[in-house]
Amino acid sequence: MWGNERALPALLLVALILVVTLFAPFSPLVERSPDERKTVKDVRFVQPADDGVRLWPYTSRGRTFERATLPINAVVMTDATTTYQLLSTTPGGGQRLYWNTTEKTWQPSRTAQANVTINETGVYWAESTGSERYTFTMSNRSSQWRDATYQLHHGTYFGSRHHLRLYAGGSRDRPWTAIQAHHEHWDWFRLRHDVNSLSRSQHYLERDFRGIGLVTELSRERWANGGAIDADGWVTVIELEDRVTRGPQYDADRSETPSADSRARSTRADSQTQSEHTHTAPRVAAYGLAFSLVGLAFAGYVESVVEEGREYAAESREYVRRLRESPLSLNHVALFASTALIPLLVRVGGIAAEQAFPFTSPKVVGAPFYALLAVGLPAVAVLFGRHLTATDGFTVAILGFGTGIMLDYSYLGLTVIPYGALVQRAVLLVGLGLLAAGGTRWATEPIPRHRYHTVGLALWVWALVWPLLG
Repeated sequence: MWGNERALPALLLVALILVVTLFAPFSPLVERSPDERKTVKDVRFVQPADDGVRLWPYTSRGRTFERATLPINAVVMTDATTTYQLLSTTPGGGQRLYWNTTEKTWQPSRTAQANVTINETGVYWAESTGSERYTFTMSNRSSQWRDATYQLHHGTYFGSRHHLRLYAGGSRDRPWTAIQAHHEHWDWFRLRHDVNSLSRSQHYLERDFRGIGLVTELSRERWANGGAIDADGWVTVIELEDRVTRGPQYDADRSETPSADSRARSTRADSQTQSEHTHTAPRVAAYGLAFSLVGLAFAGYVESVVEEGREYAAESREYVRRLRESPLSLNHVALFASTALIPLLVRVGGIAAEQAFPFTSPKVVGAPFYALLAVGLPAVAVLFGRHLTATDGFTVAILGFGTGIMLDYSYLGLTVIPYGALVQRAVLLVGLGLLAAGGTRWATEPIPRHRYHTVGLALWVWALVWPLLG
């Protein structure tokens, strides 16, 4: 055995060291948000356009400045509906926009009346859901809290994605759209999206608008609203051509035709090579010889088993006994493999289910996968850990689960992790290890073993419930 139950308290210290080692690459950059408490008098406002309308360059979890979260990092000098259309219309096929004089709105079309070619970058922005966030605008006449007019994303809900919140602002004659763009991933253990980067999505949005072909100027202005994660306080400002910002007042002579690249996509013919059959006969002969040798060996083995049945049965029983007492058994492998693979299976399965049922609520799609994570991991820890000593069960469980966490983050391509997630994972590691230690069948100290089980379950449940309570 790797040790006895009395060595388990020392392994708790080793587990803490292991947790720090596993998550050390993620520690330099954790999620941050503005922590200065602001009021209307001391909040710094910006003026995106010369229209007298000022904007508070942050978003908030509620209609209050004290709950400030992520900063605004882009503004498009047109109304929110046009911005939404430019980003969300399906790419390809020469799709274009035209101004519907009856509906007074932009609409997609392939007809000759369409005057604006859109979204030729190949980026599929889709309508999205997310927690409500607010921003604040004010002018000499009025002031108000605004919720997001539109939400868009590129990526997957249960994986990682670029997420945009569009806020309508400005005056009637000079509308603009403030955008909060960030990259985030879904945390299955905390049932929420964690933001990884703002600058990454800001660059992504800039690249997308450059590909549209309607931008007259793309620049950055210093709004001094940095400090959250990797935001630096420089905001992207996008100016569009007059035919977009002025609706139907465009120059018909300037209407574009779709480029040859946007009308047609080159296809590549896949060439298939034929197999060489020159050496088929020698291979068949070699395989036949090998199978013959295997058959002869197997026949000899069967004969020896028949002749020495009693001796073989005794040796088999002795082998099983030694296997149970060996340092590494099938239960070690099963415990490690199950705790390592379940987090990755939940991640991949959730993304696949989301794509298979795009019109179903994420809460409905994700429920079975969360149950597998929350209940399945403790179940396999107890199931396979009960055949091991407490020390072995604890060690293998935290090694397997720690590997599973790293595989999950590697699958998402993440290099940072929020501090809250780091702490929660550490508690979950210890809780699952104690569950595996408490389920051992051959423990010599039943009372301490029972305490392992109880404490492990309490830690596991508390670590899952804690994030849900805020």
